[in-house]
Amino acid sequence: MSTDSPTLMATADLVALIQKLFVKQGMFAAQASQVAKSTLWAEMVGQPAFGMALVPRMLSAAGTGAIDPRGQLLASSPAPGIQEVVGSRLPGGVALDKAQSLAIKALAEQPAINVLVTLSQPAWPGTCAIALAAVGAVAKVTLTGGTAPVGGPYPIQFPYTVWGLPAADGKIIVVENPVIGGPSENEEAATVAEAPLFEQPVEFVLTAFKDEMSEIIVAQLGSQGRECPSALPVEFRLTAVALGHLRDACEQGRIPCPW
Repeated sequence: MSTDSPTLMATADLVALIQKLFVKQGMFAAQASQVAKSTLWAEMVGQPAFGMALVPRMLSAAGTGAIDPRGQLLASSPAPGIQEVVGSRLPGGVALDKAQSLAIKALAEQPAINVLVTLSQPAWPGTCAIALAAVGAVAKVTLTGGTAPVGGPYPIQFPYTVWGLPAADGKIIVVENPVIGGPSENEEAATVAEAPLFEQPVEFVLTAFKDEMSEIIVAQLGSQGRECPSALPVEFRLTAVALGHLRDACEQGRIPCPW
């Protein structure tokens, strides 16, 4: 299959392929699925540095021990209305999934929740905001410190915030400040792949709520963001650059590419 033009692939097949790559490195299947979905969300919302470009890099890091595919995820509740998640050396998508699931569960019983998260490995934290907006909550992620785990030409600028806002017709709105850049489809795949995997942990706060302020915030911020689906599509559009990263990942995992 040519990599010169965008390629459509069934999302379920793509998730299964990425999951298989990480399971091959010793990760539990459920956590590997979380990483796969976090990767696809990053690609879909225009954050390619956190998407397919990370897959071969994380596989290499798992091979050297920089990533612990079965590391311990620490979660606690240090105070009422506050949850804390520490990602250890697990891939960032695992910690993000835990943070958003804690927030969703808490909002079933209370109007607001704060989740403090430490990511030792790279992932785009906006996936938390998207997940909360998909269940009708307003969510805000604020990076509070650390060194951005992207490196290269597209670092996060502090302070950085991303909102997830529920919208009509099964859509959500993502608002970033500042907007993180990323490589175009025509740039070399190595641009991001050669950047440092991570430097030091990134800390952020996920704030989510369902109360009378939600509609006000949506009205104030809705026009500043971009609309996207509240769920991954049935088919996924892989750019030539993303496809190249996936081929690299398949080679590293010694798994045949499905084309």
